[in-house]
Amino acid sequence: MVQINAYADDVVIISRNLKALEEALQELDNTSKETGLIINQETTKDMKVNKKIHNQCNQIAIGGYTNERVSCFPCLGSVTNDDNSISEEITHRIKKGNRACYEYEGLMTSK
Repeated sequence: MVQINAYADDVVIISRNLKALEEALQELDNTSKETGLIINQETTKDMKVNKKIHNQCNQIAIGGYTNERVSCFPCLGSVTNDDNSISEEITHRIKKGNRACYEYEGLMTSK
């Protein structure tokens, strides 16, 4: 099963197994070339989310380029990480809330 979601200029591809993911990425690469689009290899990342097998799988290559393996990345305002913990997401949201609070502190205290 492969799920592809496109948001603005981001594409998120989710798969339950490596073979299906590689096939989906190859199809995306072929379709992009047919329509004249190029996948930006500098910003293309991959992440394995599995508590049992931590960073033990092969890296994925598209068109001869190996993607950078990351342990976490922001997607749609949320921080996703490879061990499915939410501690980084909670910290991220607290920092965003504090930043917004201090940014508008003068406005909120003015008469």
